[in-house]
Amino acid sequence: MHLPMQIETCRDPGQAFLDILRSEGDTDVFFCGKCLRHNTIRYQYLEFESFIGESGDLLTGICIDCGKLVSVPYQASTLLAESWIERKLTCCDMRLPRPMVDLLRCISEQFEVPNDRFRQAMLRYYMQELCEDNHLIVPVMRMARSPLARQAADARLTVRLSPEQYGDFSWTLHRYRIENWSMVIRGLILVGAQDANSRPPNRRRQALSAIAASLG
Repeated sequence: MHLPMQIETCRDPGQAFLDILRSEGDTDVFFCGKCLRHNTIRYQYLEFESFIGESGDLLTGICIDCGKLVSVPYQASTLLAESWIERKLTCCDMRLPRPMVDLLRCISEQFEVPNDRFRQAMLRYYMQELCEDNHLIVPVMRMARSPLARQAADARLTVRLSPEQYGDFSWTLHRYRIENWSMVIRGLILVGAQDANSRPPNRRRQALSAIAASLG
């Protein structure tokens, strides 16, 4: 006996992704916690500010009866997750000479990436490198004593670190008996500027390129 051949049509994963994508003005039905019943919600963009002050638009599902936020679609969940991670970061404020803040901007422009995001990632990378590379402290402290690094510290820079990063860097500076965070950061920035222009590219320059690619 011959069994009939069953042909299954595979659903296109790309189409499945498009099926869950919502646009402003679309509607769905969800349970509203205020109305205590399933109501129609309409999607609209609301102004959203993350914990680090970056603003944007967040797509939300609003109950058409009471006007309360009922849901956040999948496509907007990543923005909320990133903001939650940012909330747990430790903000470390330090003072720098203004030309060094400009130097960070120049490095970002060299890699053609947004300055605020790249300089944060770059500084976290070099701080971690200092924790892991016992030889890096020598050029860092040499650059920290350069005339540029010793200019008036008339600009403020904030670096956001996870609790683990903060603990590792604090312990490293304690091990080297260094109390001045700003001085070390100045040295790291200048070492980073040298690496960014190294020819042929050294290992840290290649790491900066990878960081820039991840932000592009």
